[in-house]
Amino acid sequence: MNITFRQLRAFASIARHHSFSKAATELHLTQSSLSGLIKEMEKTAGYSIV
Repeated sequence: MNITFRQLRAFASIARHHSFSKAATELHLTQSSLSGLIKEMEKTAGYSIV
């Protein structure tokens, strides 16, 4: 698996806002969906990112 652009956008938004809820709002996602994107990214990377 590769890290996707969508996952990178999600990570960047979380980093910018320091908040999952604000990032989810910005990306028009639920917090659960956003968490899933980050979880998949962490799985691909092999370590915890957030």
